[in-house]
Amino acid sequence: MKAKIFSFSLMLVMLAGLMLQGCIKDRCNTTYKYTKYTPVYMDYDAFRSAVAVEGPRDLTNPGKIYTKDDYLYVNEVGEGIHVINNTNPEAPVNVAFIVIPGNRDMAIKGSYLYVDSSIDLLVFDITNVTSPVLTRRIENTFPQVLTYRGFSADPAIGVVIDWTGEVVSETYDDCSAGPPELWVMNEAPSTWGVGMQFSANDMSAGGATRSGGTTGTAGSMARFATTETHLYVVTEASLKVYDLADCLNPALVNEVQVSAGWGETILETIYPSNNLLFIGSQTGMFIYNIATPQFPTFVSMFSHVTACDPVVADENYAYVTLRSDNQVGPCPGFTNQLDVIDISDLGNPWLTRSYPMTSPQGLGLDRNTLFVCDGSAGLRVLDATNPEDLETINTYGDMDAYDIIPLGEIAIMVGQDGISQYNYADVNNIRLLSTIPVVK
Repeated sequence: MKAKIFSFSLMLVMLAGLMLQGCIKDRCNTTYKYTKYTPVYMDYDAFRSAVAVEGPRDLTNPGKIYTKDDYLYVNEVGEGIHVINNTNPEAPVNVAFIVIPGNRDMAIKGSYLYVDSSIDLLVFDITNVTSPVLTRRIENTFPQVLTYRGFSADPAIGVVIDWTGEVVSETYDDCSAGPPELWVMNEAPSTWGVGMQFSANDMSAGGATRSGGTTGTAGSMARFATTETHLYVVTEASLKVYDLADCLNPALVNEVQVSAGWGETILETIYPSNNLLFIGSQTGMFIYNIATPQFPTFVSMFSHVTACDPVVADENYAYVTLRSDNQVGPCPGFTNQLDVIDISDLGNPWLTRSYPMTSPQGLGLDRNTLFVCDGSAGLRVLDATNPEDLETINTYGDMDAYDIIPLGEIAIMVGQDGISQYNYADVNNIRLLSTIPVVK
């Protein structure tokens, strides 16, 4: 009898051991690396009193670019704008820095510079270019970026002027469920920040000449665009229209909700050409008619896979770069390509051809020459004489390319390494004129 009891007890112990082993197997304690994003706050009063004009600074994190007359304006992401005398593109001179917390975009009309400062729209008098004067602040114009890559901010703490990313390691112990979705979405080694992801062209097709007009020229990554009479700004969901009859006091006269009609549409860029606005979004390209400037009228939309999407255009073709980060950056999706879209019938744009790219970002068009900033692959120069059969003229892989402004013979390019200027009078023999490097 005792032997039976002992045998039964031993069986219970063995069964408990097997169950324990199963539990242990399920608790795997695996380490996972991901990028954690943290909002950078600023007290509202300090934020609105921080604008200042200082001596020149080194470039450390350049973003969007804008040029008018003989000056180049370079956004230092989230911090302000470098003012550079570019009278001689072979020897540009950094002359001043405008401190603007939360700044990413800009545009110029006449002697007035329009910029974003996180949630506010600011107007500077740049009659004296090296000593801009803040003349107007329109508060609470833009929505705050309160969520980024799944992380959240609290506006009660302060105004969000940036987000910073830090690679962290954490463990999880549920093998069957795997790591939390937020970690997977921000899987390391990606260290994307808001950076360059968050410059307007003049109204000539292609914007390829340096002129003395009232508006300037910027790259395809622009969210601001000025015409002779209006300022257009895209937020993530809408197109804001400001009347510039009084340049000092831009008046909001319309706000157009831009939607694909299904799901969420995140607007990213704006490109004016003639009486049209081409708006790039993560789901497609929108075309609006601004023959009546105050009332942009929807013309058509070209849909594409989900990806980041700047656009440039002439009378017959639009060129769109699609960039994705394989779900671990600001651009969802898995597509990296250049799309050529026939817009000869504006109401029915259609894809004529796609070209594979590495990580395409901004692009510029000057007549039959197309420049594509292909990220770490550098600058691609293409012959667009036949847009449906683009031919590569050359590739310059010496700089991580973000955006570009072609100006007839001079091209100004910005990337993670700084600003480079090229003479492309002979597109078969493009010459580097100067470089303003990033200083870390």
